[in-house]
Amino acid sequence: MIVFLFFISSNMLVISCSESSNMVVGQVGDTVKLPCKYDVNTNGLVNVCWGRQQSLFSCENTVISSDGSQVTFRESNRFGLASGLERGDVSLTIKAAQKSDVGMYVCRIEIPGPFNDISHNVYLFIRNGLDPKRVISETQLVPTTANQEKQDATDVYMYEAVAVVHTEDKMETFIVNTVRVGAVVFIPGLIIALLFRLRRPENTPAEGECKNLPGFPDQQPHTDMR
Repeated sequence: MIVFLFFISSNMLVISCSESSNMVVGQVGDTVKLPCKYDVNTNGLVNVCWGRQQSLFSCENTVISSDGSQVTFRESNRFGLASGLERGDVSLTIKAAQKSDVGMYVCRIEIPGPFNDISHNVYLFIRNGLDPKRVISETQLVPTTANQEKQDATDVYMYEAVAVVHTEDKMETFIVNTVRVGAVVFIPGLIIALLFRLRRPENTPAEGECKNLPGFPDQQPHTDMR
């Protein structure tokens, strides 16, 4: 039981420490780089993928993936990996950044073993790639030049979006971690219950069957002698 509890505690520790977050801000048309690295000396070359959503066991909406030494899949030629794959640098590069690139990206490093994967969440924001009209209509800005108003509105929108994405990511992380911990607790418990059921002795014979067993003398029917 002590070993089992330690197993659960260690997995909870890995889960809570295996995710990190970062933010990158770029310009429309530029090449942006989303950082992600792992220790090759400790883990060797492992599979890596970049997705657009959180997932339990793999990447969701994968944009690029690698077997550790070369790219095995890419959604578009605009997506690439850093040149240092052999050193564990699996940073994602996006050429000609577009409005549609704004959002969260998840770098998933597939470390061998249960629940050992490492995830890095990177939030990408593109300046001038967000529509400032919504913010201008809902936020009072100090009148300056037209360009300054537009830039201020974009910044306000960006910071609001950062807060929203962080909140959503915390909720997703909580749900994912809850499911993981539930699986760690439920599966061993189910196995123990099955083993206990298999090892239970067979049901004892009914009362009428005891007379045929050793140690139970045959009972003669009672006769009234009166």
